[in-house]
Amino acid sequence: MHVFVRTISLAAMVAAPLAGAQDVATEIFQTLRNGELGLDLRYRYELSGEDAFDRNANASTLRTRLVYTNDSVEGFSVTLNVDDVRAIGADNYDSTRNAKTQYPRVPDPEGIDLNLASVTYTGLEKTTIVVGRQRLLRDNGRFVSGLPWRQNETTYDAASVTYALNHRLSIFYSYVNRVNRFFGPDSGLPSKAFGGPINLFDATYTLSPLFRITGYGYWLDLSDAPEAPLFSTRTLGAHVTGVYELANRWSLTYAGEYAHQTGIGANPNSSGADYYDIEIGLRRDRFAIRAAYEHLGGSNVPGEAFTLPLGRKHFFQGWADKFLMTPQGGVEDFYIAVNAVFLQSQLTFGYHDFSAAIGDSSYGDELDMSLSWTFSDRYELWVGFAHYDASGFSTDTDKVWGMLSASF
Repeated sequence: MHVFVRTISLAAMVAAPLAGAQDVATEIFQTLRNGELGLDLRYRYELSGEDAFDRNANASTLRTRLVYTNDSVEGFSVTLNVDDVRAIGADNYDSTRNAKTQYPRVPDPEGIDLNLASVTYTGLEKTTIVVGRQRLLRDNGRFVSGLPWRQNETTYDAASVTYALNHRLSIFYSYVNRVNRFFGPDSGLPSKAFGGPINLFDATYTLSPLFRITGYGYWLDLSDAPEAPLFSTRTLGAHVTGVYELANRWSLTYAGEYAHQTGIGANPNSSGADYYDIEIGLRRDRFAIRAAYEHLGGSNVPGEAFTLPLGRKHFFQGWADKFLMTPQGGVEDFYIAVNAVFLQSQLTFGYHDFSAAIGDSSYGDELDMSLSWTFSDRYELWVGFAHYDASGFSTDTDKVWGMLSASF
């Protein structure tokens, strides 16, 4: 709760010159009286079988999230989330904190955590300010995300500003003091947190549905963790997306992205690595298909491969999570993704062909499938499957999930 107190105090100091004689701190605390409590539950069973282990992992976990929100008062609103993650039933898995390393890893450690504690101020025209422990999701989440797939998500102790100049141009900046990683709340390896300073900047310009571009610069000078130096990087890039309307309700979609990364701060590696992604697809009503190629550069120097320490991992480069850390030789991913919505369900299919970015070595291929149902806007059932067939990198892996979510 001390994080929340610091959050409110900082927000009051920032906003005081704008409030005239009115006691801004009092206004903020008054908002607490008009809030609402909500409850989110997410149960997940995960079965993981890897050829490198004699035993399968069976992880049965429940995340209980208490959510507090309130209506804006004098431009201020407050958000609080408290998360509790528990193993219920099967707990034969390596959570990264339970010392069960004889099983495959399922990084959903038990614990209770203050997940969010932030104040939002919208009293300035075209501007939104968020101070405190918050979620950050920039663009498609490839470089900055909360990694929401895990039971305990990643959050950020930060001060963020979004300025929408008009309906075409939006500018974002965030100063992050601490990254609360999903490996917490208890200490261990991988580390539960990174210290800053971290500076995140991006700007998005939308000319039309046919052309939208986001330019970004992310400076991660990480600290307070043994693995922090190799993840301390500067990444500069741009992402372009668009939709072109065809006949008979069909649409052509495309995306292209390029980024260049170099080490900063305590990172001993100064040479750069490149990232690029090319996608093209078709969609009509409730059906969509796309083909893509993603490249994360490698290096002959250990530790110089392109890294994504804050990026969304799951749902990129396969659900089996074999490439959470970029291999020394980099990785190329040719993939096809299909989505179809029918009745109250959604079917997702993906196929990946992985290889090294340096040389012509094959890593393997992967098949992913899922089916989800939504009931009365309150319940969701999701089942999924992933099969990774190794061919030179890691080992054969099968994963099966069943997940039920409820919101009240």
